[in-house]
Amino acid sequence: MKRIFSSTFWGSAALFSAGALLAGCSGLQGTAAAPGAALDASVAISSLAGTRWQVTRVADQPVPAAINPTVQFDDRGQVFGSAGCNQFSGAYQLENGGLRVERLATTRKLCFPALMYQEEALLRVLRGAERVYLQDDALILESARERGRSRMIPLPEAPVPRS
Repeated sequence: MKRIFSSTFWGSAALFSAGALLAGCSGLQGTAAAPGAALDASVAISSLAGTRWQVTRVADQPVPAAINPTVQFDDRGQVFGSAGCNQFSGAYQLENGGLRVERLATTRKLCFPALMYQEEALLRVLRGAERVYLQDDALILESARERGRSRMIPLPEAPVPRS
């Protein structure tokens, strides 16, 4: 049987379509990855403002559900949340596809060593993620400070307080 179209063409078209679909369905502002640029159908992010995330993996290590670390980005360039044991806050910027968090402050509660280790790893990832993107509706952070990917899933919007 004779091939009319090469598989590269269809693979690139599928990647572009998946990226465009994720960008359209997401509440985040992003742009689709160029066809053939990545095999993982990732979508670049141009804004994290107003988003909330539950951390499910830190440096490729699963986070136990009972710990429930969260990260929230506001529209004034502030990031805050729970690293699992301690609360944190700081200023963030998205630059060149990466995330930079500065002036990171945390509470100083003492927790079990395994929890403290994972919490410190999350904070290192936030301080210097060289690559930040969406993949399958999850926020992925890659950092040279921690090997492996960190993964966050979106949380529903906070309820509006009633008077």
